[in-house]
Amino acid sequence: MARDFTVGPPIKGKRAGGNIVDERRHFYACPTCGKPVDMRDLRQVMLHETPGHAQRRTAKSPRAWRRLGSGNLL
Repeated sequence: MARDFTVGPPIKGKRAGGNIVDERRHFYACPTCGKPVDMRDLRQVMLHETPGHAQRRTAKSPRAWRRLGSGNLL
């Protein structure tokens, strides 16, 4: 199972317009899960375009830690 935002190195895009004055213009809220998505990172965009991505578990979720066992906690 793929983990959120840990599927490889960042994939940088190229800017199509002029300079961005406001950093918030790089982000949009995913209509499915509501998380902010950085449009400069293709991995994030592709993840949030995948149907059913809101149900995925990440390594930070409590259920994932239970599956891994308490020995992996810091």
